[in-house]
Amino acid sequence: MSFSLMNRNIHLLLKKSTFLSDLDYVNIQSEVGEGISGNCVSLTAKGALLPALGEFFEREKMNYVSEYSSICAISARNSNQKRKQFTNIGHLDFVQDSCGLASFTDSRNAFQNSLEEFVERQSLIFNYLSKSTGNIIKSTDVHFDIPNRYKKFNFWDISLVNSCFVFIGLGKFSGEFFIGLGSSTNAEIAMKRCIKELDQFFAAESFKKSSKIQVKKVGSNQNQVQDYNDLFAMLTSNELLNAYNYLFSSKNNFVYHQEHDIQEVLDDLYNKYKIDPYITFFRSPRKKLNQKIIKAFDLNWFPNMKPSSFKEEQYDFVERVTGKQLDRKCNVLPFP
Repeated sequence: MSFSLMNRNIHLLLKKSTFLSDLDYVNIQSEVGEGISGNCVSLTAKGALLPALGEFFEREKMNYVSEYSSICAISARNSNQKRKQFTNIGHLDFVQDSCGLASFTDSRNAFQNSLEEFVERQSLIFNYLSKSTGNIIKSTDVHFDIPNRYKKFNFWDISLVNSCFVFIGLGKFSGEFFIGLGSSTNAEIAMKRCIKELDQFFAAESFKKSSKIQVKKVGSNQNQVQDYNDLFAMLTSNELLNAYNYLFSSKNNFVYHQEHDIQEVLDDLYNKYKIDPYITFFRSPRKKLNQKIIKAFDLNWFPNMKPSSFKEEQYDFVERVTGKQLDRKCNVLPFP
């Protein structure tokens, strides 16, 4: 259905489950802003709707961030001493997608979620471009509640640092490829987020097959590739699974350990890889909405999910501090 929310038209799709154990899937898309969407799954429609709205609002903000004349960013490690000012916002690589982007109703949680999301994306991109292995997580690990439908899937920890968990899970179900990614300073939360992404992927694919509803975006060009989501959709299940073959050569098992502090994560990132993330705050485009939006980035590392936009000096820096050779010819990251 379509309706107006705070003077902006959006289209909402809801797959309501028949049984309590099934997942409710919510997809929200803008009818005037091409590519702006929010998704979530939950055991209840309300539980899916609220996070989907939050994701929609934060992505909506990034679509209009070029309207800023300038933005100020502060160092996440040392906010009192390091500040940067940016102009010409529309041409900044780190505002091109939702890498390192998070929101919450309070600044503290928004800050933590943004940094965890930043570590997640940097870890994924580096892992794929360097074809590094990960630490194997067994689906029978007593620390994690992995649903039966994913028991035959493979899971790894691919984090750049031990103080922040980045779990990736992938496999085939009924011939279709599914993948999920989750991060947190808490291992159980990281796995729950990974499973939730798998559930979201699963619910979205089920919805597409069972529903005849098509979302029409005003002014959209169906022949234009918009972002990495579109490129992902062009690949077959076998091509996607083969893209991650390198992970199956992993030899080390994941060792469970306790939660870490976010400051420890920042120190580990800098000491190990000279990653010194900056954060910038964005006001919500909706004045009545109590939402804190934060984006974390590092100019020396990967600014977004589009390898074709990475600069040679960024490749040079990452290769120098990690000692790994990156695939500079890669144009597409196989991630939805």
